[in-house]
Amino acid sequence: MSGNEIDGMICFFCKSHLKCDAKVCFSCNALVIYGATHEELTSSFKEAFGITIVISLLFVMFLPSWLSDHVSGDIIKLFHTWWMIVGCLVISLWAGFRARSATERSFEGQIRFSRRM
Repeated sequence: MSGNEIDGMICFFCKSHLKCDAKVCFSCNALVIYGATHEELTSSFKEAFGITIVISLLFVMFLPSWLSDHVSGDIIKLFHTWWMIVGCLVISLWAGFRARSATERSFEGQIRFSRRM
């Protein structure tokens, strides 16, 4: 680094110089956000979990009767509702954590500024 270069970043709002690890701009009180916020991660988890649980529970409700109508044999005995619901929860949790991880990766390395009005 040469003598005239300054280590840090510039505030998006007030153009003040900030240190590299700053959490707040001391000139305009803007928050410095590194990566995804807790709210963004939680929201992506909840959305993916909710969508997946609804789809999988609909699957549990309607698949056994549809199979008994269209497939010969006593196929409903293969479907134990309790284990299917546990499976739905596991799949939904997996989808939620995958969405949270994808959100985290999409914001990785980003630095954003936020100022509440």
